[in-house]
Amino acid sequence: DALNLVSRMENVHDGAGVWRVALLKDAVKIVSAGFNMKVAITDVSKGIRVLNVPTASTGFVRDLDVTADGQYFVTCDEDDVVAVFQASTGAMVWDCVGGHGGVPAMTCAVFAADDDDFMADIVVTAGLDRRVTVHNTRRGITLFTKEDMLGHCTCVAISPHLLRVAHVTELGASVVDADTGLELASFQLPNCISVCFASKQLLVVVTRDGLVC
Repeated sequence: DALNLVSRMENVHDGAGVWRVALLKDAVKIVSAGFNMKVAITDVSKGIRVLNVPTASTGFVRDLDVTADGQYFVTCDEDDVVAVFQASTGAMVWDCVGGHGGVPAMTCAVFAADDDDFMADIVVTAGLDRRVTVHNTRRGITLFTKEDMLGHCTCVAISPHLLRVAHVTELGASVVDADTGLELASFQLPNCISVCFASKQLLVVVTRDGLVC
C-alpha cells in the first residue's frame, strides 16, 4: 500500500532542522529535538507546535525517548545532562549532570520498555566516554556504570522486564545484566549502528552496511 502524508509540520524548531523525534502514546503528539538546541511537542493532527520544553542546559540534544505510557520523556545532550520531563506540561522532574564525566556528545538514552511503574523509572545512557550508565530516576541513584572497551557506544536497548541491557559500538555489541552490569555476552561486528530486543532472549543488531542479525 502507498504511504499517505498524514500531517506536515513546518518551523517546529524555528526553521532549524530536526535531529530526533518520538511519538507519544496517544499518536496525536510528537516530541522532537532540533538543531536550535530546543525540544518541542507538536500536535500532529493540527500540525502546530503546542509546547516549547525548557531543557536542562544549552547543549545540543543528541537523543530522546518516551516511556511506554507516554507520560514522560528523557533527553541527553552534549553538556552531559540527562533529564526526564512530563510530556503533558514539559516540566522537568529529574536530571543528572556529569553522569559521563563531563564528556560531551552523549549518544543515546532509553526508558525500560515496560508498563510497570518501577521499570519506567529506569534510564540507560551512553556517551563518547565509552561508558554505559543505568539510572533509577525515582530513587535518584546510579545503579551501575560499565565501560565498553570495544569503542564509543552508538545505541542502547533494554530488554522486557529489565533483565538485560544491550549496547553497540562501531566494532561490536555487548549484553550485560541490568542489575549488576555483569557482561553476559559480546561479539565483534563492524559498523554497528542500532540495537533492539525482539524478545527477552532475541537481540537484533543493524550495521551501516545494511546487515541485520
